[in-house]
Amino acid sequence: ATLMLSGTPQFFRTMGMPPTRDAVPLATMQAVRHPEDKDRVQRVYRHAIDSGEDHCEVEFRILRPDGEVRWILGRGHVIRDATGHAVRFTGVNIDVTDGKRSEAALRDSEARFRRVFEQSPLGKVMASADFRLREVNPALCGLLGYSAEELLDRCLIDLIHAEDRDAFTAAGQTLRGGSVSQVQLETRCVRRSGRAFWVNVTIAPLRDADGNILYNLGIIEDIDERKRITQALQDSERRLRELNEGLEQSADERARQLTSSRAQLQAFFDNSPDWLTLVRASPDGRFVFVDANPTTEI
Repeated sequence: ATLMLSGTPQFFRTMGMPPTRDAVPLATMQAVRHPEDKDRVQRVYRHAIDSGEDHCEVEFRILRPDGEVRWILGRGHVIRDATGHAVRFTGVNIDVTDGKRSEAALRDSEARFRRVFEQSPLGKVMASADFRLREVNPALCGLLGYSAEELLDRCLIDLIHAEDRDAFTAAGQTLRGGSVSQVQLETRCVRRSGRAFWVNVTIAPLRDADGNILYNLGIIEDIDERKRITQALQDSERRLRELNEGLEQSADERARQLTSSRAQLQAFFDNSPDWLTLVRASPDGRFVFVDANPTTEI
């Protein structure tokens, strides 16, 4: 006997078949299933019948006449007669294509995020609301000299230099308060070797609909070399400024000394009881009087 299938018009529309209230051969519906899914779906239905479980659920694809692939969630129930023989199969098929596409988009997004997180040349962390490390990338492990296992579940502040922890704590409290979307600060971390080095830390929280922090994403950039260069330039500029100030003071002092010496010499010239004159030799060999003191007038 030919197995027949009855359903609502919407059922047939969902399956990509012409809507009808008439029974159609079961093979007509089976034909729309994706070739790669046909055997798997049939095994699930057969298992529900043969095992006595009677209930089944399976996701599969169908091929519509226009070539579009849709995802279907099928839920079925076996109806048996008094002797236990399966006499009917009832169920519902639900189009879950949009949900499947959303799941696929989410997986792709998570995969891209994971690649960026793992392959970034900057240190990256995912931390809980209280800044306990939940995930760390290889760059951060290399930066600090710890393995990922050694870092996980440690508090981020444990890696901060003791002298900088108050400022870091204050930044974290500002973030928790919700008044800013992220915080950024320059601070010092301490490597496993005990050596402190400068980093630029950026932390941004991911919040739920109620504003509660789900986790914090942190980026840690090594700026130690840049800080050393900047400090060296500042020290050089300071020394140059001090040298210039010292030269200016020396020049002012020398000018004052010359002015004083000139005044003393002029006073001696003017007040000497002896005749004093200033003469200049001209280019032709003659001597020309330039000045004479008052005594020469007596």
